[in-house]
Amino acid sequence: MNLTHFKNDRPEFQKYCEDLWFENDCVGSFLLGTGTGKSKIALDCLNRLFNKNQDLRVVIGIPLIRLKEDVWINEMKKWDYDYMIDKVEIHCYQTLRSWKTEKIDLLIGDEIDECISPVNLNLFKNNQIDKRLLLTATAFDEKRTKLEELAPVLLELSREDAQELEFINYSNHWIIEYELSTINNIPVKYPKNGKEQVFYTSEKKQYDYYDNSMKQYGAKLMDRGFKVGANIFKLIGYLKSKKDEQSKAYLTWAYKYSNAMRGRKNILLNNQTSISLTHKLGKDILNGKTGIKDPKILIFSESIEHIEKICKNTIHSNKTLEENKEVIENLSKGKIRAAGACKGLTVGVTIPGVNCGIYAGYFGAKRVLSQRVGRTIRDATADIANNYYLVAKNTQQEEWLKNMLEDIDKEYIKYLDYKQ
Repeated sequence: MNLTHFKNDRPEFQKYCEDLWFENDCVGSFLLGTGTGKSKIALDCLNRLFNKNQDLRVVIGIPLIRLKEDVWINEMKKWDYDYMIDKVEIHCYQTLRSWKTEKIDLLIGDEIDECISPVNLNLFKNNQIDKRLLLTATAFDEKRTKLEELAPVLLELSREDAQELEFINYSNHWIIEYELSTINNIPVKYPKNGKEQVFYTSEKKQYDYYDNSMKQYGAKLMDRGFKVGANIFKLIGYLKSKKDEQSKAYLTWAYKYSNAMRGRKNILLNNQTSISLTHKLGKDILNGKTGIKDPKILIFSESIEHIEKICKNTIHSNKTLEENKEVIENLSKGKIRAAGACKGLTVGVTIPGVNCGIYAGYFGAKRVLSQRVGRTIRDATADIANNYYLVAKNTQQEEWLKNMLEDIDKEYIKYLDYKQ
């Protein structure tokens, strides 16, 4: 579908989406990249329905409770739809999946890919839902197929398409390689002769120990026909249900494999080298050494322990909603110029002026990357955004990064020779 006539005209594009949904009898999904205005489209559709019938029961499904205030109520106020605040119900999917025999005139499913799991889909199985408006920026593979079953995808617009239409700005993706430390400064405790002993090892030695253990026990299990990797926890559950001696031996191997996998991941997500490197990179960006104008930075990690060591101002699930909101507001208003986040900023929230992302710790999920990059590329009037990825050389993290960046235009992926 040629959408070039919408270039630099987001309002007309949003009206086009609204009309598409009504033309399909108010049942449809939109796969739209960050910054296209999915919530605005939904509220415009809802307003059009309310103009015909004020008594509709409308439910908005969200993956995180903070999105109720931070996104939907704020959007209603922003677009002069304040009257909707008391007319709609906003609930997390964790709540909605327990509903039974409810009659819903319209379900607006925000980040609907978060709802596509066997237990969450009970919302659709056990309730009567007349009209469906399902929204997401990311739905891959099986989730995309299921989304089509729930409500046909009426329009798909990728992040790259949104950039070409000048709805959002472009982004550079800088890869910074580093070596795990070989300095023996990590204490490891172990019992000996009834007393606790300590020896010291390095990040590199610890990583190699866990990696070799995974290879050793993984090979043993695969030789017996078992699948490892992400399947290891299913395998453990299966072997625990068996009572024969051979299964007990296999279970020991499976536990050793999973413990090594957990240890290896912990090294990659919490190592001190990445913390020190992120400190220096962040300071260089803020001090103008990278040439970025008016930098405002979000630093991402999968580990709360990790991000707390990197940043003074952080957003994560161990903090209250009020504490997280204060950091977001301070960053938005420019009172602070950098903040760290775990899953708390993966979806939904827009922070004006953020033009830098530093990925200090991550797994290999394309969906998570798409949402996090979306925090830095929403403003089409801004200069090109810059995202920096720290990757430990010769480790599993290289594969994670490769998978994350698979859908990014290679023109914008570059290696940066950056030293501590």
